[in-house]
Amino acid sequence: MIHLSIGPKDVTSLGREFITTFLQNGISDKPAERQILVTATSAPAKVSVFIDNSDFKKQVAVEKGQTVVIDISTELSGTSNSTHPVKIEADADITVMSTNYKNNSGDRALVYPVHQLGTEYYIITPPNGPQNQYKEFFVLSSENKTFIEIHLMGSVFLNGTNYSKGDKITMNLMPFESFQIQSTEDLSGTRVVGNYRIAVIVGHTCAQNNIGCGHVYEQLKPVVSWGTSFFVPGFSFQPAYDTVLVMASQNTNITYQSGSEIATKEVTAGDLIQINVTVNSPLSIKSTHGIQVLLHGLGGINEGKTFGSFLTSIPDTDSYGLGYSLIGENKFDTNLGVIIAKTSTAPEIQFDDKTPNDIVWKEFPGSEFSWSEYNYSSGFSTNMIQHATVPFGLLSIGYTLNIAYGSLAPCFKGKFSLSSLFSCLKDVKSSGRSFITTFLQNDISDTPSETQILVTANSAPANVSITVIKCDFNKEVTIEKGKTIIISLNITSGLNGTKKCTYPVKIEADADITVMSTNYKNSSGDRTLVYPVHQLDTEYYIITPPNGPQNQYKEFFVLSSENETIVEIYLTGSVFLNGTNYSKGDKITLNLMPFESFQIQSKEDLSGTRVAANYRIAVVAGHTCAQNNIGCGHVYEQLKPVVSWGTSFFVPGFTFQPTYDTVLVMASQNTNITYQSGSEIATKEVTAGDLIQINVTVSLPLSIQSTHGIQVLLHGLGGINEGKIFGSFLTNIPDTDSYGLAYSLIGEEKFDTNLGVIIAKTSTAPGIQFDDKSPNDIVWKEFPGSEFSWSEYNYGSGFSTELIQHATVPFGLLSIGYTLNMAYGSLAPCFKGKFNINSFIYF
Repeated sequence: MIHLSIGPKDVTSLGREFITTFLQNGISDKPAERQILVTATSAPAKVSVFIDNSDFKKQVAVEKGQTVVIDISTELSGTSNSTHPVKIEADADITVMSTNYKNNSGDRALVYPVHQLGTEYYIITPPNGPQNQYKEFFVLSSENKTFIEIHLMGSVFLNGTNYSKGDKITMNLMPFESFQIQSTEDLSGTRVVGNYRIAVIVGHTCAQNNIGCGHVYEQLKPVVSWGTSFFVPGFSFQPAYDTVLVMASQNTNITYQSGSEIATKEVTAGDLIQINVTVNSPLSIKSTHGIQVLLHGLGGINEGKTFGSFLTSIPDTDSYGLGYSLIGENKFDTNLGVIIAKTSTAPEIQFDDKTPNDIVWKEFPGSEFSWSEYNYSSGFSTNMIQHATVPFGLLSIGYTLNIAYGSLAPCFKGKFSLSSLFSCLKDVKSSGRSFITTFLQNDISDTPSETQILVTANSAPANVSITVIKCDFNKEVTIEKGKTIIISLNITSGLNGTKKCTYPVKIEADADITVMSTNYKNSSGDRTLVYPVHQLDTEYYIITPPNGPQNQYKEFFVLSSENETIVEIYLTGSVFLNGTNYSKGDKITLNLMPFESFQIQSKEDLSGTRVAANYRIAVVAGHTCAQNNIGCGHVYEQLKPVVSWGTSFFVPGFTFQPTYDTVLVMASQNTNITYQSGSEIATKEVTAGDLIQINVTVSLPLSIQSTHGIQVLLHGLGGINEGKIFGSFLTNIPDTDSYGLAYSLIGEEKFDTNLGVIIAKTSTAPGIQFDDKSPNDIVWKEFPGSEFSWSEYNYGSGFSTELIQHATVPFGLLSIGYTLNMAYGSLAPCFKGKFNINSFIYF
């Protein structure tokens, strides 16, 4: 069996761009010694370290396997902003750590690469310390001007104003600007939200410990990166105890075992749990939702010598890696690697390619995990700790007279060489148990639309509830395994104009289901795949078909999930709202209650409009009647959030299209996009929100590669096939990392032709089965210059459900249909991910 943890989690600390700054260390005027430690583990790297808006800049060459230490001079005091963060850039993958020492006070932290930052964090600060010292944290923006909201759990004095617990501080940070918050009260539980990704570091100027106090700090992981399973060792050098700090972001049950004692606590967002840990009572923690776990080393006396305190994150088991660097501190007597590993494979861990004989392993009671301390030297050194196949966790701990440090060790090798198999861990399925959606306006005529929800139970029978919020509509159905049920809705009245809509649809089930929606009126309509709530996120870029009759509208809706949500919309077209004209470049701010939607319409193209929220939202884009080859028709598609975009796409042309369709491509940052249309290859440099349009035909299929994630949609333009007119549609194109192993194909009831359009590796395409059969009449066409092909599978007219599968190799599938004057297009619902995830053993 393969031992994997699912989810698109990058467990390495590698990157080429990092940002950080330093918290205040103590309150004395003596300067702190601050350093950046840069390690190149896989290849030599040229590294630039500079402080924004200052003369400091240093360029160094770091050899493979080497660590270079760079002295930094910058520090903040008080609650204030700073335009002097540290930026680290490299031409090859590196890992980065920071240190901050002053007198007998200091710590170190692992610095996360920019691509691993997020938009939501919960603060943990050590709660105790002298009255004249401060709990503190800083917020650091990345490449964008960023709006920050800080929901306080302790009082803060800022710009002449006293803010109390429960108050909200808002600030606008310029790109690469930081803001430090300090308080004599505990700030734990404070929620920090940015509309772009931010870095957050927490700590204390001098936190109370067993020998006095000392500066501690740690960079936090964003909420989206939290885990549910943790093991916290006790240390042999600690004669008393250390304290574990645990926090949730939502209602969560937390079960922990301390030695042989087991307890469970129910917590809400921002609640802080403190649990003591000793060498004889190590700690294991499980939770129903992601949690954040930090360890506050409290210092003490070991063999007659005092040692200081530290603050470190504890890795969740899903974030364990295969290879780490251990970097010893220059003036420290003892540098330790504290390893957390599966008991059965722990003895196979190698230290600089050797297996030491003096490693003593201790078991976590009631588990299959153990831990050990590896003392690798005094003073500065770089060491490699690895296991060939089984991931493990590693803390980097050190202590000397009156001082200590603690941090996660930098990971340079993920599970099964994650850099090459990252796509295997992506949740590619469309299945879930909670969905939300609503409907855009279809055309401007007064004729009611036929709106429907299609629900499929693929793996097990499901009891499903469909509710229209603030409406009397509620329907409960039981769906047998392999069956699809159609639920007709009547909620399209009032879906015209730019305004708030209070009738979203909630679909909930007691087993995994997939969901699609359809919206038809006269000869105008389309369908879309509805994503489960857990796949939604906070940042989207709008794509609307740019052309249509003058009296029709480009449109999109934003739908909040379970929280009251602030939504910011950065317009690229004019919008009239509540008596005010908003122009291109303006920002609209919305406050949506839970499960509330807002529709935006414009005569101008809205493509490139950025939508950002403080909680996850659903976004659907389209056109009331987009121009096509035969007139116009309503099209719509639920968009993927930026975090789910990919870098490799194949777009087929269709045999039933006598002219061409149009591919719409958009980036969220500066990106190079290379595409091949037939035999012609072109490259374009684009910025955030730029729209590229490329025509695609059956003889000129399209392949696309990009340096960063992009969004790719296909606008089917309709036409005439065998003397019959067919309509238009809008669909996402799946990136190759989101291909799955099994899909449902659901035919539309009143359609003459229902197609599955398959995109697969040429070598394995013939192994795809259609309802457990391998048809002989499938014709495959190759994408030039690639190892992929595509084909159309006509599975009949009218309503039906078919299963399309491959035993081992993922493929992409579009669900396309057409009939007289009409068409639809969408991603097919995927119910089985790569490598049959259900058979995996989870950590």
